[in-house]
Amino acid sequence: MLLTSGTTGTPKLVSHSLASLAGDMERLGVLGHGTTWSSFYDIRRYGGLQILLRALLTGGSMVMSDPEESVRDFLSRATASGVTHLTGTPSHWRRLLMSGAAHQISPAYVRLSGR
Repeated sequence: MLLTSGTTGTPKLVSHSLASLAGDMERLGVLGHGTTWSSFYDIRRYGGLQILLRALLTGGSMVMSDPEESVRDFLSRATASGVTHLTGTPSHWRRLLMSGAAHQISPAYVRLSGR
């Protein structure tokens, strides 16, 4: 059971299975094995959990974000950890660009969603 974000209304509990969270991982190709994922998403929520599962189920690894950490510190840690794939909402990316620290990281893949 996970809470929805409430973007389109009141947040509600939604039941998921591993299949509904993981989606079709077999077709990921380059987005799987050997990648180091990170995300601005909280892994206790739908989008973050999907990225964690994507990393684990496709042979990649994951660098967790910390909501208490500054964008600059998170990017420094992500770079030092070899992050190749980074996901977040447009608001996350806007915060990154406004932080003045965007130059710290140059991932091979960026995405504006959790999936």
